Amino acid sequence: MKVVLTFEEIEEAATIGVRRRVMALKRRRPAFHGYQNGKKDGSLPPFELDIQSSCAEKAVSKALNQEWIGMIAEDLKTVPCDVAPNVQVRWTPRPDGRLIVHHDAKETDLYVLVTGEVPEFNVIGSISGKDAKNEKFWWDGARSPAYFIPQSSLSPIV
Repeated sequence: MKVVLTFEEIEEAATIGVRRRVMALKRRRPAFHGYQNGKKDGSLPPFELDIQSSCAEKAVSKALNQEWIGMIAEDLKTVPCDVAPNVQVRWTPRPDGRLIVHHDAKETDLYVLVTGEVPEFNVIGSISGKDAKNEKFWWDGARSPAYFIPQSSLSPIV
C-alpha cells in the first residue's frame, strides 16, 4: 500500500525523529542490535535513520487510520508501540528489504514492514511477533542475529 505524507505530516514526524536522536545523544544511549551510528558498516547516518523511521511510523498510522504514538523516551523499553494499539514499525530504504524482528520482541505486537523514503512510503505487510519468531526466519549472519522475515511471508495491510 502506497502512502504519501503531506508536508505537515513530514514536519511533525521529522521533528520527533530529530528529538529522538538528540535525546539519544544527551543520554549517551548506546546503539541497539549492533548498529554502528554511521556509514562505515553500510548503515544510514543516525539522524537520517531516526527521521525516516519516524516518518515511516506516521505513514503506517495514516494507512491504518490509527493513532501515531510519536513518543520520545529516555528508555526505549518504556515505549509501548509505534502506532496504537500494538503496532511496531520497521523501516528500510531497501525495496526488497526484510522485516527484522529481534529475540526480545513482544509476541503480542504486530510488526509492519515499510520501504521507501520521505515523502512516499510503501507499507508492505505485517506479521505477529509470535509468528515472526519462527526458526525458519532466524539468521545469525547479520551484525545482530535476528528473525529476518521476507516480504512474501507478510500479510497485507488492509
